[in-house]
Amino acid sequence: MTAIFSGRPAVRALLVELSLKAQLLKDDPQELDRFIQQQEPQIVKAILSGSQLLNETQVAQRYGNIFSVKRLRNMRYRGTGPYFHKLGDHKNSRVFYKVSDLEHFIATAQQLTNFLPAMTVTATANSPHNKNGL
Repeated sequence: MTAIFSGRPAVRALLVELSLKAQLLKDDPQELDRFIQQQEPQIVKAILSGSQLLNETQVAQRYGNIFSVKRLRNMRYRGTGPYFHKLGDHKNSRVFYKVSDLEHFIATAQQLTNFLPAMTVTATANSPHNKNGL
């Protein structure tokens, strides 16, 4: 399960939550069946949401604390942003992003952000310019 949904934290979190709930209901098969039927639309929606396409305005509305329209355009220009799909070959072609690509980009960026401070501290401590060894 981890390999399939590692780039989709929302789907993975939902599956973990549902697995735990199912374990609690395992002694009551009828209640478990009822629970599964109730959750099926949510599961399907979560799985299919990864293939949903959003334009840059929708991305900015949904992930406003991470992306703005201006930042998305800048990242596209520099080639540093999430994977995108462009419909057409001309300058003003419409651009779309898959939700799964956005979530993967965010998860990867968070992992890198968590890694870099530790790497910086280690590099600073071993630096020849550091006289105190700190």
